Parts: sequence; C-alpha cells; structure tokens
Amino acid sequence: MAKFCIECGSALSEEQAFCEKCGTKYNPATTSEHQKQESVTTISPLPKEPSKNMTRKQKVLLVTIVAVVICGAIGHTIIKGLTASEKKTVAFLNGLTDVDEAVVYNNLSIPDGISYDKKQYISYLKEQDMYAFKENVTETVRSVELDGITRIVKHENGSDLLLIKEKKWLSLYPTIDIIPVSTEVMIATDIKDAKIQFNGKKYDLKGKDISLKKFLPGSYKIKATTENAIIPHTAKWNVDVTTNKEKNTIILLQEYLMVTLDNEYSDSVLFVNGKSTNKTISELKEIGPFFGETTAKLTIQKENEDGAVAISDEEIVYAGQLADFSYPSEYSFILKSKAEIAEEYFNEDVVNRFIDQFRYAYESALNNKDYELITDFFAPNAVAGKEIKDVISGIGDEYYHYNFTSNELRDLKVDSNNGTAKTYEEFYFTDDQSKTTLYQRDKTYNIALDNEGNLKIDTISIDNTRRTPAN
Repeated sequence: MAKFCIECGSALSEEQAFCEKCGTKYNPATTSEHQKQESVTTISPLPKEPSKNMTRKQKVLLVTIVAVVICGAIGHTIIKGLTASEKKTVAFLNGLTDVDEAVVYNNLSIPDGISYDKKQYISYLKEQDMYAFKENVTETVRSVELDGITRIVKHENGSDLLLIKEKKWLSLYPTIDIIPVSTEVMIATDIKDAKIQFNGKKYDLKGKDISLKKFLPGSYKIKATTENAIIPHTAKWNVDVTTNKEKNTIILLQEYLMVTLDNEYSDSVLFVNGKSTNKTISELKEIGPFFGETTAKLTIQKENEDGAVAISDEEIVYAGQLADFSYPSEYSFILKSKAEIAEEYFNEDVVNRFIDQFRYAYESALNNKDYELITDFFAPNAVAGKEIKDVISGIGDEYYHYNFTSNELRDLKVDSNNGTAKTYEEFYFTDDQSKTTLYQRDKTYNIALDNEGNLKIDTISIDNTRRTPAN
C-alpha cells in the first residue's frame, strides 16, 4: 500500500520513517484514521444555500427587457413589410387600374417644383398596353432591388416615363422610389396685350418668351384671351406635353396667329363681323391675333368721288391666312388710285427683287459686252439706258471681268407711280493687266411704272465710290 505524509501529502517509500520534505514522522495508525476522515468528507454532500426571491425591481427590469426584444422583433417585421418594394409597386399599379388618385400619388415621389394635372397624368399613363406596362414596371423594380442600379421605365410611345431608384429607410431597410419623369414647358411668343391661362395659372403676354417650368406629361388645357379693339375673343384648346421632347414649346407667334390683309384696295375701310374698324387696309396691314379656331367675317367698303359705296365679297378668315378681298363685278367704278398702285408695286420686296434681277443681267451684259441683255429694264428714252449703252459700246476688245458680290436696298420712297431706291453695291473689277480692284458704291435709282404696271429704270446716279486694290 502506498505511503503518504499526513502533513504535506508527499509520497513515501516503504523504508522511510520521516518525510524528506517536511520532516514529519510517519505513523501508520494516524495515517489510516486521516484517510478515513478524508473518505467520509469526500462522500458527504455539501450543504445547500438557502434560495432567495427576486426583488420587484429585478422583475420589472426582466419584463422590460423581454418586452423590448419582442417589440423590436415585431417592429422589424412591420417596417420590412411597410418598406417592401413589392408592396409599393403593387399599390401603385392597382391604383392605376382603379383610377384611384390618392393611391397613385401616395406611391409616387414627385420632386419639388413640378406641376401636373392629376387626372391628365393618370390618363397619360393608361394610354398604353397596361398589361405590358405593369410587367415592365414589376421587372424593373426587381432588377433595381438586385443590383441597386437606377433604371427608367418608358411609355410605349418611347418617351421616358418613370425613374425607379433604390433608397434605404433609416439607412437600414431597402425600398424603392417611383419618380415620374418631367419636362420643361415654355411659350414662344411675340404677341402683346393678351392673356394666357395654362393648367389654371395665368400669364400676361408682353412680346417675350415665358418659361412655365417643369410639368409631368399629359394633355393640358390652355385658354387665351385678347381684348384688342379689332377682334376681341377668348379661345380654348389642349396642348400635349410629352418627355419625347427636352422642351415642349407652345408657339404663339404673330406670323402664325395674325391675318394679313390684301392691299389691292388699300384705301378701303375694313369691317369685322359687320362692324367698321374705321381704319383702311393700308393703316392696318394685318389683324389679330386669332387664337385657337377663332374665325372672323371680313368685308371692305369704298366709295367713289360721287359718294357711291361699294361693299366687297365676304371673307371668312382664321389665324395665318391672307384675306384676299374682291368687289363684285357690278361695282365697275372701283378703280385703283395712284396711291394704291404705288403701294402695290413699290413695296420693298418687289423693288429689291427688281434691282437684284437688273444687277445680275447688268453683270452679264458687261462681261459679254452685250447691251441687249438689259434693254427691258429701262423706260423708253431712259437716261440710264443710254449711258450704259455708250459705256458698253466704247469698251473695245481689251480683256476685263466684273464680279458683282453684294447689292443691298437701303431706302425706298414712293411718290404716286414713281419710286426712289437707294442702294449699297460691291463688285470686283479685273482689268487686262490682271489687276483687281474692289468697288464699293452708294447709288440712287429712279424707277417708274409703265402703262402695263411693270417697273422700269429711268436714271441711275452714283452717290459715292470707294476703290480698294484687291491684289
């Protein structure tokens, strides 16, 4: 049997009577008793501590902790449900199907400063294959959820319609924004003294373009009102706004909205819808604007020296039209006055075109040394014609070349059946020594009408000449 020191527990050999470590004498009897006590002590159960009850404060704390954990779990589940992309998408699409404005717009994220008509925008969304549109929206939302990349849903007409964008609620819960794409709307106008109402908002037309800012697509009502003394009226029509265009422009320009008056009988008085304007055609030139589908009945009246009054045939006119008046054949006394003839034939466009044609022919006549190319431009016995004929006849056989580069009508005055036109002209002249000179001239043309109403040149005077070597 193994021997151990009863004091320090060190192992002893059979021959040892004292412990080498602590020096205690080995006593077999004492050792046996000690081992029994250790055995008994080892198998005896430990005494139980008396149980303690939890305090009220501890119980409250425990209940609070459990409640917070449960509420957090429930709240997390609820928030995930509320922020779910699918929930928002389904609500939006169902709102469209049911034409429920509140549901549709509650699920759209419309940027600040965007104007729209709720009914018209929903109508615009539904003006397409709704089954294909819903599939497109649903698939786009899923793609955005997967990779977080913003995507655009297009209308079946090809225009941008919705922006699908990822966002996170409380920086934790992923969801999406459905953002409608908007476009700028403006009015291009040179009209004055009129009012416009667009999408319920009023604007004054003052001859300058107006920015209406950004709108969602749709068909918008526009109302225009003018109170001018000639043709006061109000008109309404619809304007389609689409994101197919970067900028939607409502064009309200005079060239499209005014009615031009035929000036054949320029001293005739204009009547609008049976009421006299107390103004002649030459005083008015044009009337308007005519908004929308507005029309007017126009007539003109004229009296001869004996006081007999002629009334023209009625003209029904609308925006952008020319009112071409005519008197019935029984009014044979209606003849054009000299002033009417002069105004008809001596306007800037006609005279400018006539001088351009003359200059083109004159260039050919000089370069070909052939006066016959321009004879029809001169009145019989015209001084200008005789002078130019003498110049061409006296040129001889030497080489030269004329290059007419510019011709500009700068002033026109008309007196009865004669007109005085002032021009600025440029041409290059190259002589037989290949020397080129730039000529800049101010000229005055005296032009008359022949018996058939054709323009003819009587005199041409050179008011000023500037010569510049060109080589």
